[in-house]
Amino acid sequence: MFQAMGHTMPSLIASGMRLVLFALPAIWLSSYPAFELWHLWYLSAVTVALQALASWWMLIKEFRRRLGVAPTAEPAAHGA
Repeated sequence: MFQAMGHTMPSLIASGMRLVLFALPAIWLSSYPAFELWHLWYLSAVTVALQALASWWMLIKEFRRRLGVAPTAEPAAHGA
């Protein structure tokens, strides 16, 4: 989506974040004697979910910036 909008930096940030959030704990976990391969599967699932949340958050920010929509704290009241 970011590439289609012509703004690829958020995609790069999200991918880099996932790489760091996966690699550093994976290296740390692998140093323990009780380490098993399935630990990496769970770690991967968590980091993919975090990447998805970060991408969604950055996409919402980008849409608001481009569309000029100010974030609101309260829903708009519908008067009669």
